[in-house]
Amino acid sequence: MAKELHTHSEETAKGLEKCVAVAELLLEKLRGMQTDIQPHTDPVDKTMLRLKRQQVLRPTEVALLYGIPTGTLKQLRYYKKGPEFFQRGKGQPIYYTHDAILSYLKGMPLKERLEQELGGEFAALANWNGPDDDEE
Repeated sequence: MAKELHTHSEETAKGLEKCVAVAELLLEKLRGMQTDIQPHTDPVDKTMLRLKRQQVLRPTEVALLYGIPTGTLKQLRYYKKGPEFFQRGKGQPIYYTHDAILSYLKGMPLKERLEQELGGEFAALANWNGPDDDEE
């Protein structure tokens, strides 16, 4: 039994020596590599961060950031029911502030918010009567 332990410890020591040698080789190769590798950042994440920092947003940016379609924003402006916006003159670009969008969304009933965000999916959910409805 003592001989078996001795054999195993010699094999273990040889295995460790090999591991250390491989680790040293890898470290040498890594030191030789470029160190200015930049982490990958998603362009969508960058865009969203930029939009959150902007003071004012165009309708397409509101759609990206808050999920309100541009067509919905246009209808809301027409019926004077949507978030506050400003325009420098007729035919000029339309702008929204984050506060205007957020206060509009906070004042909107939950059902209306869900309809706006989910569209037709919400209509299907609203008409669903529970698990018994699936069995018919």
